[in-house]
Amino acid sequence: MAQKPIQIDPILKSGLTLAEHSYRRFSVQVPRTVTKDILTDHRLWVHVAGQLNVLDEIRVVADDLSYRALLIVTFSDFKNIRMKLVEYCELEECETMEQMPEEYTVEQRGQRKWCVIRLADGEIIKDNIQTRPKALQELDEYIAILER
Repeated sequence: MAQKPIQIDPILKSGLTLAEHSYRRFSVQVPRTVTKDILTDHRLWVHVAGQLNVLDEIRVVADDLSYRALLIVTFSDFKNIRMKLVEYCELEECETMEQMPEEYTVEQRGQRKWCVIRLADGEIIKDNIQTRPKALQELDEYIAILER
């Protein structure tokens, strides 16, 4: 028995648009504590749900550069939002010191980026560091100089 040919409706010229007219692309940096599972949890996006529309893309990068992800908004009604994780890539193993000295910490401080901070007096030893692994390296070098 012969199969019926499948009818295919061709895409009309009016259906083909430039991407910048069809959806928007956003980028966000999240704390390293945000896991792959948390990325699609609506509670993470509650404050920005009203800015997002269906099909918008969000590029997510962890603040320690441990991963990069791409999300697509599948539902948004200004209060609720659903996302689909379409891409997830671990970038690098996060370098960590064997044991963080109790006298110092490494924190992200907004425009000052990653900072090495002395806890005793809150003084910022070094700031404007691009990544957490680089900040840990700076702290390690600083301690090595002090121990000479």
